[in-house]
Amino acid sequence: NYRNIPFTNCCLVNYKDMLENGFHVGQTYIHDIKSITTAIAILSQIIAHVSGGQYGGVTLQRIDERLEPYMKMSYEKHLKIAVEENIPDVEGYAWRRLRKEIYDASQGLIYEINTLTNSRGEVPFITLSLGLGTSKFSQLFQEEYLKAHRKGLDGLTSQFPKLIFITKK
Repeated sequence: NYRNIPFTNCCLVNYKDMLENGFHVGQTYIHDIKSITTAIAILSQIIAHVSGGQYGGVTLQRIDERLEPYMKMSYEKHLKIAVEENIPDVEGYAWRRLRKEIYDASQGLIYEINTLTNSRGEVPFITLSLGLGTSKFSQLFQEEYLKAHRKGLDGLTSQFPKLIFITKK
């Protein structure tokens, strides 16, 4: 009897806290995330589990700002590789690698979201908001995510996530 089961309707997920402080999914404790690729991959798991237990949409707000710590970790990793490998233009190399990593992870998230189904066989209604981040990391995320979103699924516009791009004067 569904009338006795407490379902939520729409959810603004506190994924920032989940990524920073860890959380349980099934028998697994997820924590200690060290890259933007892993952080974005974990977001698809968060979306899947939250949307499966509720009726309505899932929103991840200010994704460009809240993923910044993981972009910085990836950037530092790329810097370290460039130094170890004696690559000229260490910073240029690190930015190019980070740009590709963000694009690839964003593309993966778009595919993950569009292949999810909830317990009712529906694709969950997912919304991402971005645009308020002003750091170079946030702006790089905005640029690369929007490129991946625009490309869509093999050239077809993806149904989800819906985007809210926020601007302010």
